[in-house]
Amino acid sequence: MVSSLKIEEINDLLAYRAHCSGVPCAINVTDLATVDHLLEVNTTYLIVPKVDGVRAQQQELEKRGFLAP
Repeated sequence: MVSSLKIEEINDLLAYRAHCSGVPCAINVTDLATVDHLLEVNTTYLIVPKVDGVRAQQQELEKRGFLAP
């Protein structure tokens, strides 16, 4: 299950329900204060747009030889 919603309460509920059902899930994080709880319910992947974007840019720059790996 993947949620890209920006509604923390709904994402929290979805993560909890996915955990109870044994379904892997990826949840969008807009408020870093919710990270601890999402980790407590074993969210498979936290989507943190700013962090993910920086990581993708770094990988692309490394691939093109602008940064050392």
